[in-house]
Amino acid sequence: MAAAMSAASIQVLVAEDNDLLREGLVQFLSLCDGIEVTGEAADGQEVVMLCEQLQPHVVLMDLSMPVMDGVEATRIIHERYPYIRIVILTNSFGNSRREAAFSAGATAYLQKGITVEGIAETIRAVVM
Repeated sequence: MAAAMSAASIQVLVAEDNDLLREGLVQFLSLCDGIEVTGEAADGQEVVMLCEQLQPHVVLMDLSMPVMDGVEATRIIHERYPYIRIVILTNSFGNSRREAAFSAGATAYLQKGITVEGIAETIRAVVM
């Protein structure tokens, strides 16, 4: 998989219900070398649907979203598309939420206080 990534951009789907934060993440990630934002979702059900359509390499996933939360969306995506890497980006600090996300198939778990450079580095790292 790493060889395939070196020739093309990492395709990322951003899943965040907060419009301002989602738009900011999309704008930032669009400026990062080797990363292409191919879609964005505002709820868990939408992110599952977009994974089917877009087949991104990575989903940047919030845990607290309407319609379907990020843990359930992660579980479904991981079951259907085990090759899609899921990076959780959340305000949730509890170990139980972190454990639930990893049990559901998350590849990495980041707190929203992380720098934008840290998000990009993590996205690159999970596809290597």
